[in-house]
Amino acid sequence: MAKIEDCTANAFGGLIGLAGEYNTQDLSKPSYNIDLALQNMGFKEAYKNFVTVQKLSPIANLMDGKFNTNLSMSGLLGQDMTPDLNTLSAAGFLETISAILSNFKPTQDIANKLNMPYLSRLELGNTKNWFEIKNGAVSIKPFNVQVRDVAMQIGGTHSISQEMNYQIVTKTPRSAMQKNAVGSGINSGLSFLSGEASKYGVNIAQGEFINVRFDLTGSIASPKVAIKVLGSDGERSIQEEAGSAAQATIDKAKDTLSTIANQKLDEAKAKAKAAADKAADSLRNLANQKINDAANKAKEEVAKRAGEEIGQKAGEAVGKKAEEALGDQGKKTVDDVKNKLDKWDPFKKKKSGGN
Repeated sequence: MAKIEDCTANAFGGLIGLAGEYNTQDLSKPSYNIDLALQNMGFKEAYKNFVTVQKLSPIANLMDGKFNTNLSMSGLLGQDMTPDLNTLSAAGFLETISAILSNFKPTQDIANKLNMPYLSRLELGNTKNWFEIKNGAVSIKPFNVQVRDVAMQIGGTHSISQEMNYQIVTKTPRSAMQKNAVGSGINSGLSFLSGEASKYGVNIAQGEFINVRFDLTGSIASPKVAIKVLGSDGERSIQEEAGSAAQATIDKAKDTLSTIANQKLDEAKAKAKAAADKAADSLRNLANQKINDAANKAKEEVAKRAGEEIGQKAGEAVGKKAEEALGDQGKKTVDDVKNKLDKWDPFKKKKSGGN
């Protein structure tokens, strides 16, 4: 077993900090448990020099700028003593110091559909985002950015094989889209969105803001973009807009399942009562008991199914955070990791430029 304690170095234009251990006591399953910090590191430099970045964050090659990150990771080592990414479990913060994403087809498509060319070059400066890596997939928790007039919420997952499932919810002022009108005054972005909205019976003729969700699937190298117009409204926050569809789904599920529960309960009562009416007077008390038993059982079964279906609907709409899936203990664990990484600074004892 080899332990590393607050090891720091200058590398690739930034600073690297390490703490943790490698365990080779079982040569058939050597393992590692490492805390890693990168400070003032260039995105493209990281992509060129770290195989892990190439595999887990290929989009870094399309990013200009620098970032900081603190993360905790563990897993097994391969026979060549490099991390087996299929067993990697990690979580941490990614903080952008200055970041510009360009030449990414999905953002180019969004810019074209909204007729806002500047959206093809996203500036993501001064953001701090929590991410998790588990079972070969990277999960980016939703975060908010403002690109000139357009508010965005971005989040989703991608796998080691680069398959992705991301959502970008945009909230755009109608006035900003109208400024882009040329010639006849008919804005191609507004016209496109109006046509898309009509497919779903959504009216965007009124409202100060137009809200659109872009679903990014396929692979990072060969992405696909689908669009859904969510509607128009006043100045609600991007978080409220992103969550409104989920709440509507939950409410609809609750109403539907409540109706089903009442119907099933009435049916059970009716059947049990019909059976009781046919019974002899001497058995009436027993029949009444069976009515209540049947009704309670039906209510319990339907309530259980209702809870399961509501939970499923809610999960489909907004996704479950890892700590929610793990319960209170899981939440405590995630919070502990966040607090540890937030406070860990392997560079604070080192003089500027020191190794």
